[in-house]
Amino acid sequence: PKPSSPPLMEPPRLKGVPFMPCLPPDDDSGAALFLPHRTAFSAQHAHRALSPAIGIIKPMDYTIKMLAEACSVPKEPGAKVVAELLCNQPEGTCSDLAVTLAVELAGRIRAGEERPACIMVPTSTGTVELVAQVYIDDAPWQQGNIKRLHPRISAEDGFLLGCTSVRAELIRQCEDDTALASASIDSTGSMDSRKAAPAGGDGDAFGQEADLVSQVMQLLQEYGDSADLVKEFVQNADDAGA
Repeated sequence: PKPSSPPLMEPPRLKGVPFMPCLPPDDDSGAALFLPHRTAFSAQHAHRALSPAIGIIKPMDYTIKMLAEACSVPKEPGAKVVAELLCNQPEGTCSDLAVTLAVELAGRIRAGEERPACIMVPTSTGTVELVAQVYIDDAPWQQGNIKRLHPRISAEDGFLLGCTSVRAELIRQCEDDTALASASIDSTGSMDSRKAAPAGGDGDAFGQEADLVSQVMQLLQEYGDSADLVKEFVQNADDAGA
């Protein structure tokens, strides 16, 4: 009897490891082998940019296409898979592949996929960090120890990935300092500098070297009496041409 063809419900195996033939990273006529869950029929980026993290199925090979469909290969790489690949990037280093994966992940979230719980993104200093620790650089004049998003990743993609902007963080901390200062004013109207210290322990405030509340208190002390304040108001009005 004629032997029947094996069913395509299970992926083929090469030395016991499931694989899927995909487009090679170079221009040769061979194929690159990827695990089925790390393959897709298409992607936002070219297959060369995604290799060796994600493989793209050969579009003109009907047999491989049937095999991929039988193995439930997705149309595009899933957000969960891309996020896992980003988290598995070498710690403390940022490659072109990491930037490509981050943009690819933002595209999947934009398309409606759920944002994964754990996301790491490339920074401007060449590291890969947790998204909660990385900020979109919309305030380049702000100095300090701030982990900024890689410049090749747009602000829109950064927000989709879960980054906060530098300006938004400065506003939040300013509001926190204002609320803390208001709570520190006693019934006599004086301010207790010990209570007005920022709630950051011994660490520096975000992007700045000195406490804003302490700076304001020092300025008020330097002015002395109310007459000095009146003179300053008059001088400011004269400078403004009033």
